[in-house]
Amino acid sequence: NAFFMAVDASGNLYVASKSGNTVTKYNGSTGGLPIGTPISVASPTGIAFDASGNIYVASYSGNTVTQYNSSGLSPVTFANNLHISSPNGIGFDSAGNLYVGSYVGGFAGTVAQFSSTGSFLSTITTGGNVFGVAVGIPVPEPSAIVLLSLGGVVLLGGLLRKKLNPRLS
Repeated sequence: NAFFMAVDASGNLYVASKSGNTVTKYNGSTGGLPIGTPISVASPTGIAFDASGNIYVASYSGNTVTQYNSSGLSPVTFANNLHISSPNGIGFDSAGNLYVGSYVGGFAGTVAQFSSTGSFLSTITTGGNVFGVAVGIPVPEPSAIVLLSLGGVVLLGGLLRKKLNPRLS
């Protein structure tokens, strides 16, 4: 029951099973059986990796993003329901900031930005004005976040796609 998949810098595949409440790591070079014990997470819906190889997992029903070391151990709550609701899409920019898309609830249609240490930086609305620039049609349920190497954020939700950097329009 794969809900989301991501590949780390070493080529290992991570598969989130929302209904199974696990994230399982598979060896990227040999494939086949899982490596180690799956990470237990309530309804995992997003996976991202920072520059140090730490794993970040969004928990839809837990309203959190949890950081694990590169071995999938030592969980630390990185972001919680003070700024996100049913997180779905997560991703890092080149500066190490984490972006978390909220799917439903009071923060629906927003993306929260956190520093590399987990401090809340800002909430980016996906409709109206972003950084003073009109962005038009909102993305009500940002389910995937892609950070562009040239700068900027692309939000995916349903059939909608939106760039949030006017230099890339």
